[in-house]
Amino acid sequence: MSKRDPDVVKAQKLVDKALGKHKYTYPTQLNAQKPKPPFASVKKLAEINPGIDRVRIEEKDDGIIQYTEGVRLIDMEVLFTEGAEEQSMFAASFKRDDILDFMRKEDFAVLNHEPITNNTLKLETNWEIRDGLRITCMVRRSYAHPISQVDTAEVNGVYNEADTEIEIAAVSSNIN
Repeated sequence: MSKRDPDVVKAQKLVDKALGKHKYTYPTQLNAQKPKPPFASVKKLAEINPGIDRVRIEEKDDGIIQYTEGVRLIDMEVLFTEGAEEQSMFAASFKRDDILDFMRKEDFAVLNHEPITNNTLKLETNWEIRDGLRITCMVRRSYAHPISQVDTAEVNGVYNEADTEIEIAAVSSNIN
């Protein structure tokens, strides 16, 4: 089983909470078996970095770590089998206190939403969903990267400059 996308999982929980229906929303998967209606589905379309990430470096006991932190804009389609009423209920939920608390807790903010028409909707092969919203969400990303360190260096070879050639004997040094 493949790892579930954490952004899709958060969007599923958001839809379920907004509609008051537990385990109602599924991740949209290509050629997946159609769930028993009614249901909603979430499909991640794109992830965009709208700016420049913050980078900081910290020395730890086990080495040097570079931290990269920034925001991402996630575009998703939220599709409904039950039509415009659920779509409207979901869109109207973004200012509710319980939904705002959920978004703060999950670090997942809906910034924009717009209806999807049949002209812009790419239907899954088996699911035939007709109504939906495209939402843009903001999330934070944070990554830690260990930085390799040089502990020893060894130099040998021939140095050439114009007509001068200098042979360098093997030199080894511990770098501290």
